[in-house]
Amino acid sequence: PSSIEFRKRWAIGNPPPRWSSFTYIWMAHPTKGKGDIGLAMVIADLTKKGHSVCLPLAEHLPFDMVVASDDGGISRVQVKYRTAQDGAVVVKLTSGYANSKGIHQTRNDHTRFDAYAVYCPDTDCVYYIPNWFIVDRKLLATLTLRVAGTNFANGHSCEDFKNHELIFKKLTC
Repeated sequence: PSSIEFRKRWAIGNPPPRWSSFTYIWMAHPTKGKGDIGLAMVIADLTKKGHSVCLPLAEHLPFDMVVASDDGGISRVQVKYRTAQDGAVVVKLTSGYANSKGIHQTRNDHTRFDAYAVYCPDTDCVYYIPNWFIVDRKLLATLTLRVAGTNFANGHSCEDFKNHELIFKKLTC
């Protein structure tokens, strides 16, 4: 069946036969499904490490969660889901949205949130990248993290970004 047929069946409340609602949503909106998995994995990781995670009620904020530490630190975090390709996790420092005029990409305003949390299913790890680490925010569109054990020459080691406390640290001169 075509995706239009799936949508018609779903719109009248009848999921297609032999398909769960999760499978349907994943097929109809794969990027949304990946984002949901990334968000769930980051929440689980931070919760296991003793942090409190708060989710905003509004969907169009520049961050996906607010994280509170035991010592009172607060960090606004944007979550990304990225697979490893050729020994690297490439993090686009942009956000996308779609409307009636097409698909759009915009550079993130790094003053409106504090850090990225990137979940990679290939390494099953969450990497925490504070915005102060991104030196030239106006020109840089991607950040490349090397996966351990690869010969990828460019980028920073993923191992350097496994520390969840990075999201609470501020740049000091």
